[in-house]
Amino acid sequence: MDLTQPHIPLVVSHHEKTYSDNIIMTIRIVYIVMAVFWVLIVYLLALYQIDWLGYIFLIVPFVVFFINYINAGAVDPATEVEIFQANYLSIGLIIVLPLLSWMNKEHPGDKKKFMSIMVVALVLIMLSMVDVWVSRQWLSVLRHIQSGFQTIALVLLIYAIYYFYVLSPAGFVPGDMPGGMTGMMAGASSAAV
Repeated sequence: MDLTQPHIPLVVSHHEKTYSDNIIMTIRIVYIVMAVFWVLIVYLLALYQIDWLGYIFLIVPFVVFFINYINAGAVDPATEVEIFQANYLSIGLIIVLPLLSWMNKEHPGDKKKFMSIMVVALVLIMLSMVDVWVSRQWLSVLRHIQSGFQTIALVLLIYAIYYFYVLSPAGFVPGDMPGGMTGMMAGASSAAV
């Protein structure tokens, strides 16, 4: 073990300095790139075709990235350890994806758009779980990249759920599909009249 190499201990005093100016600038560039990446996703998936509440969801990544950009200079290793040590978001979202897949079967709207949103979210979740072996000084940058992917994936899943429950034709409720039990009952009652 080389004791001459600087390292970031797991438990750090809160009086420790933040990262070097080079790392801070790189972290800020990561959030600018993530914001541009989010704009591309919104454009390519046509997520902008939504109501006013949907626009609020679409703004969330910009707000998160802006806050992270501003606070990049104040982040120290201790803060990162506290934030990233209990991040089970990726595993939780992978568990939720089968539920979303089931929802796609029931969705009477644009199934291709719904499935595209879910696939992009899943890919971003998986990318956020990739381990890239970098030197300890660049580990912080890697964590911020993973955080950016997770933020975008989470908002995509929120959007997909909102798209399914709120923006479906005629306020769709699972099981209320034409030809289903509810549809047959409505057909039977109208035939009797």
